[in-house]
Amino acid sequence: MHPSNPLLVILAAGFLLSVNGCSSSDITSEGRSNEPPAVQPTAEAQTASTEPFRDAVNQAMEAAELAQTAKTAEQWENVAVSWQQAISLMQTVPESSPNYETAQQKAVEYQPNLEYAQRNANTAPGNATSSTPASSPTDDSTPANDSTPANDSSPADESALSPEVEALLGTEYVGSQATEMISQYGAPEMLSGSTNVTWVAYFPEGDFTIAADRKTNIIYRIVPGKTSE
Repeated sequence: MHPSNPLLVILAAGFLLSVNGCSSSDITSEGRSNEPPAVQPTAEAQTASTEPFRDAVNQAMEAAELAQTAKTAEQWENVAVSWQQAISLMQTVPESSPNYETAQQKAVEYQPNLEYAQRNANTAPGNATSSTPASSPTDDSTPANDSTPANDSSPADESALSPEVEALLGTEYVGSQATEMISQYGAPEMLSGSTNVTWVAYFPEGDFTIAADRKTNIIYRIVPGKTSE
């Protein structure tokens, strides 16, 4: 057996180290190249959190408009569904949204409107149980249709209103809400359209007019500008 040539051993070892080094470098390089690039948040993603609030306001406007002409059980059921959707959308507004606190408040304020629509759906013509006498409402319940102006909202009228003003639709003008509105939009001016059932007022600093039911204090109509109609 011939002794190993030291020079060949050294060359072989160097070749192996070179191969191993290249392989390790290639693997590292390949592994890095397969890593997905970091995803930067887009402007659409950043504003997505405000969309549920806008959708909720639009749904509340639709519910108020449907209530204006609702008479049958089916129609009142549609009103109730719209109010429920508005509430659910308000509840989905994330805490990171600047409208979060307002959304949670509106979800609570819309609840009486939902219950009112549900009661009418149970007693209106066309309901299977409408022939059964319903329990008498308490004095502080929402008045019957003949004494309460129907919720009224026209998309054309609302087009010039800010989301904050639109969100007042369906809420009660009473207590801290009334104080906040006066502070933000100025002292209201009662207009000639007011009656013993409806209160119509113009807020000068906000440049919009509201109509509210005197018994429930619910704001059922908001239009831009000053109008007594």
